[in-house]
Amino acid sequence: MRFRTTNPVMRNMQKNASVASSTAATYTGVVFKSTLLLLIMLLIGSFTASLLIESGQIIGGFGLLIGAPIIAMIAVFVAMFKPHLAPFFSFVYAVMQGAFLGVIAGIYTIQFGDHIVSTAILATGGVFLAMLFLYRSGIIRVGSTFRRIMFSMLVGLMLANLFIF
Repeated sequence: MRFRTTNPVMRNMQKNASVASSTAATYTGVVFKSTLLLLIMLLIGSFTASLLIESGQIIGGFGLLIGAPIIAMIAVFVAMFKPHLAPFFSFVYAVMQGAFLGVIAGIYTIQFGDHIVSTAILATGGVFLAMLFLYRSGIIRVGSTFRRIMFSMLVGLMLANLFIF
């Protein structure tokens, strides 16, 4: 079945349909790569945050605060348009996101104390690990119903945040 789209990623997937079917993602591969990239991001983030906290100055982190997301976005675009380079650029993306989040964590720790960052990391990590377990065990199957429910929840959350803001 062919769909018309202007999305360059989807167009590339349609052109390379035979390649995509021979290198299909597996549950084990997705779980392993996601966990590996998360660990890389956490290690770089904790290292960056600890350097910033030890220095006690937020000024040193502004270069990473601006540069890391830009480099991460470039890595995403390169991986989208050159899929054979995606394994390398996913590593670059994880490192840059770790550095960016480490700077933010360092700033929040300097401004508000230790517990706000550790609580956020534990909550986010717990949700990630729980969803990874549910996905890997097959309890959650992604289908059209699941997508509709998640999309509805996302729209509701965005509207609630808009009204709260």
